[in-house]
Amino acid sequence: MTKWILIGLSVSFLVGFTVGVKKIFPYKPIVKTYQIIKARLAQQTTAIKNFSSCSIDEVKNIPLGSTAFIGHAYGSSSKNNFIANNVSNFIEKNSHLLSSIVFTGDVFAVPSSEKWLRLGKLDRNLNIYVAPGNHDVMRADHREIFEQSIYGSINFPRIIKTSFGKVILEDSPSTKWNVSNETVRILNSKKNGIKIVARHNIPVKELIEFANSPAGLNEDLDSLDTLKTKLQSEQIIWIIGDSGVSSHFPRLKCLSSENHMSVMNGIGEIKGDTILLTADGKLYSYIIN
Repeated sequence: MTKWILIGLSVSFLVGFTVGVKKIFPYKPIVKTYQIIKARLAQQTTAIKNFSSCSIDEVKNIPLGSTAFIGHAYGSSSKNNFIANNVSNFIEKNSHLLSSIVFTGDVFAVPSSEKWLRLGKLDRNLNIYVAPGNHDVMRADHREIFEQSIYGSINFPRIIKTSFGKVILEDSPSTKWNVSNETVRILNSKKNGIKIVARHNIPVKELIEFANSPAGLNEDLDSLDTLKTKLQSEQIIWIIGDSGVSSHFPRLKCLSSENHMSVMNGIGEIKGDTILLTADGKLYSYIIN
């Protein structure tokens, strides 16, 4: 028995050493996972050091003409054949009060052409937009399906009009989470007056502890200070959908630093699941059942 244990340990050491030195698979996934774990262990320190907590008013009744922002719509289980039940119930019950819905990525666990078509049939009076997530486009075949749909057959970043004003939709998986140069250009153009960027992934490394997974993460993701040097906008609200999938995440997390406010949420099919609403130039939170 001892002999086989020693052999097993030796083989494990050699494999680990080779992976580390040669940087072959699964080196990168291990490094990314380590970054996430390390950041989560330092979560409270990081948040307190770089950001201040912010609050978003909760509403019990949906204002007429609202835009809803929904992250991780497929919920907690990859077995969901469409979007999570609490999301579909919310839309069915309240679509007459909404003007539009922005899905901030991971709409489906396993996307298909049929599902993208079905999404558009939820309510034909609604404007539906998608800022894609890793589940939607990371695989080449999934990206092809997305780009053939009405939601992906556009150029990103895309500017849309909502009840809050103009909003930028980003394809953050394509930039490995970094804010795209074109988004920076648009935000720095004073004539646009855009204050909201809707995307799937965390835009700065200080916040990666709130991400559901490290899928597609760039090892050189911008720091908060680096991003600030690129942007001259007076105020930016980042609405991020890659969070909230499990109970150890908050249902909604709002952190601010100077003129940057990051609002992270996502559906986990957990009591208290929260979406965001914009109406009359204001941002609200709303708990879905």
